[in-house]
Amino acid sequence: MAVPGGPSRRNPATLEERRRMQPPRLARAAVDLAVRMLPTAHRERYAIEFYADLYGLPRKEQRRQAFGVLVHVQAPGVGAR
Repeated sequence: MAVPGGPSRRNPATLEERRRMQPPRLARAAVDLAVRMLPTAHRERYAIEFYADLYGLPRKEQRRQAFGVLVHVQAPGVGAR
C-alpha cells in the first residue's frame, strides 16, 4: 500500500527517508538471531520475508514484530517429537 506523498517509482525515497524506514538495529539483530536458528537451506528465504514484514511498520511495531519472530522461531529438533 502506497503512502500518500511517500516514495514511489516516480518519486524515490531520499537517503534520509530510507534510513528512517530501515528497521532499528535491535529489530535487525532479533531477526538475524531468529534466522540463525532455522535450517541453513531456509535461512535466506525467511530472512527476506522477516525483513520485508518490518518495512512500513512504525519503529515500535518493528521491534515488536522482530521479537515476536524471535520468540516463535523454533530451532531444529527443539520440542519436536
